[in-house]
Amino acid sequence: MTKLSIDRELSKAKSLKKRGEIQKAQRVYQKILSVFPSNNRAIQGLMDLDKASVEPATEVETPPEISLLFKFYEDHNYKAVIELASEVVKRKPKAFSAWQILGVASAQEGNLNVAINAFETAVALCPNNANAHNNLGNILQTKGNLAEAIISYQTAIKLDNSLHSAHNNLGNALYLQGRLEEAEVALNSAISLEPDYSVALNNLGNVLKAKGLDQKAEVSYRAAINLKPNYFDALNNLGNLLKDQGRLSSSVAAFEKALSIRPKDAGVLNNLGIALKDQNKLEQAISAFSNSLMVDPEYVKAHRNLSRLIEYSEESEQVLCVRDLLTKNNLSANDKCELHFAYAKMMEDLGNLRAAYEHLVQAGNIRKKLLGYDLDQDKKLFSQIKDASLNLEKLGDKYLFDGVRNTPIFVLGMPRSGTTLVEQIISSHSLVEGAGELTFLDSAARKLISGELPLDFRNLNKVRTQYLGGLAKVSNGKKFVTDKMPQNFRYIGLISSVIPEARIIHVKRKPEATCWSNFKHYFSSNGLGYSYDLSDVVAYFHLYEDLMEFWEGRETNNIYHLDYDLLTTDFENETTKLIKFLGLAWEEQCLSPHENQRSVRTVSQQQVRKKVYKGSSNEWMKFEPFLNGIFDIFKHR
Repeated sequence: MTKLSIDRELSKAKSLKKRGEIQKAQRVYQKILSVFPSNNRAIQGLMDLDKASVEPATEVETPPEISLLFKFYEDHNYKAVIELASEVVKRKPKAFSAWQILGVASAQEGNLNVAINAFETAVALCPNNANAHNNLGNILQTKGNLAEAIISYQTAIKLDNSLHSAHNNLGNALYLQGRLEEAEVALNSAISLEPDYSVALNNLGNVLKAKGLDQKAEVSYRAAINLKPNYFDALNNLGNLLKDQGRLSSSVAAFEKALSIRPKDAGVLNNLGIALKDQNKLEQAISAFSNSLMVDPEYVKAHRNLSRLIEYSEESEQVLCVRDLLTKNNLSANDKCELHFAYAKMMEDLGNLRAAYEHLVQAGNIRKKLLGYDLDQDKKLFSQIKDASLNLEKLGDKYLFDGVRNTPIFVLGMPRSGTTLVEQIISSHSLVEGAGELTFLDSAARKLISGELPLDFRNLNKVRTQYLGGLAKVSNGKKFVTDKMPQNFRYIGLISSVIPEARIIHVKRKPEATCWSNFKHYFSSNGLGYSYDLSDVVAYFHLYEDLMEFWEGRETNNIYHLDYDLLTTDFENETTKLIKFLGLAWEEQCLSPHENQRSVRTVSQQQVRKKVYKGSSNEWMKFEPFLNGIFDIFKHR
């Protein structure tokens, strides 16, 4: 929006006010303020309209100092606003506009309690003023009082359903509460009222992404950016979406555009580092994480991400920084957790294995509590899986499916069992697209297993159609597509019934190595809650083994059991057998998975960039003195 277009919009608002079209005039001023929040004339115009919308019986005062207050505000001199406005409201307690600007300036200065009091007073003075309720909602949301903020926004909308900013703010608050369906409705209402509302389009993108609707989310983010090319938040959000999809070059471009607007944003520098790491541009990734920490030495995510890429010495300043951060009392639980994981890696590099282990235990305790994990949840799930599989068998196989255009190759097993390496080998073949850890199957399978969806032919066919449709979108035109979601081992029965054409590779690894590797890593996914306590990991491993034995006793097809440790010691022979099982012609590049340049976004990323090496399954043994014999149960296998 240029100066000339602002002038036109301001003139338009004045004309609407003269004609008595107050709500339309308000929308014009709100549109200006959504782009230029400090525009003095728009703020003043909106305040005047607020006064015009007050009930005649309500007595409010407009102090002569209001122009000076707006001047201070426009100059970003918020302390002067607060000082003068505080004096004004003492003398004129019914000065509605002074209370409003006191609230806004106090919020800018971080004085949230003062701001809440100011906006509550404004609401009490003008209870039928929608903007006053909307402002109160904003400050309540900033303070984290989402439930109260939602009530304020709903009140504002009830008073003035055309107030598009209230619909947007309501949608954002509902999103933060995880009420995604309601949030989407509210944000669509905001956009229908104001189609060029870039903020609402960005917020809608967040909701759609959270719902797993990535394509629609991308459309929404790009629409916001088209309206406002330098929209920092939308560029960052788009970059994260593209990064998660493995579209790394486009992701890097989005982050770099965001950084051209705010070069010293620690969060975006960290996000850029992740995208560069996923591209295997490790030196550039290290530089991005380091730059993030130069901007904000306390940016915890960058500390953890950087710790995975470098080896530490006693002189490392980062080690001292993380050590000091861990002594702070004002850290959030999430930050403490990530710092403990980073410090554990540092202590391991420095040879202080006891300290490394102790910090892993502390990190795990925090993460488990944050996730609210209870092993009984998984015991119940595995029991439901068996029951559902038996019911599935009762249906028989008297149903026909359409043929497949892309044959899925499921690479599954316990997380950290070697599935990433196996996918790298298979996807090195010219006929295979490596799609990584796909989520298409999990949500549908859980609904069938829990009974939320009836286990019948119609729903089974729907699962097949949706899965294969999703697979086609990530196939890149290849005939075979790998799905390396390890925990698909839970759905082998469903896969065999619904997609009998699929190939299934079950990767096995020494149990001690698998359990230890699960325990020592931080997973960004929230679905691996068992991994943060060694007792839980061992118990979960037994659940996994028991379920695999269950599948062995059923009529499951096309399963190939691959021993990871044997693969690393007899690589060429085991790889040859694997490719033969898949029915693919031999290609020599399958013996060089470290040269496969596809994106890898798992914690195994750095290992698979190296030549296949032996001995990784024994790395846990250096920590054995601290484990109190927890792996003894596996010794006689």
